[in-house]
Amino acid sequence: MYLKVFGVIAKSFARIHKDNLVNFGIVPMVFETESDYEKVEQDDTIKITEIAESLADGRCTVKAIIENKGIEINLGMELVSRQREILLAGGFLNYIRLSTS
Repeated sequence: MYLKVFGVIAKSFARIHKDNLVNFGIVPMVFETESDYEKVEQDDTIKITEIAESLADGRCTVKAIIENKGIEINLGMELVSRQREILLAGGFLNYIRLSTS
């Protein structure tokens, strides 16, 4: 949150880690195709667009491009509706602030 991290891509997440990311407003994403993990290397630039739209529409997948390689991959967002609302609000504190006002 304080390092300006907006999303984390991993092979999988432990439940508590995923919940903590959501509460801080960080989008947890997983590789839809396990072999895509091997395509990403240190110092690669990954561009992900339309995350907010995907969250709002309830989509489970978002497209990402490894820019320096020109490779497109799919990332999954396995989230329930409340987690989506928290992320769209910018984190749990903002979500609570918005729901009480």
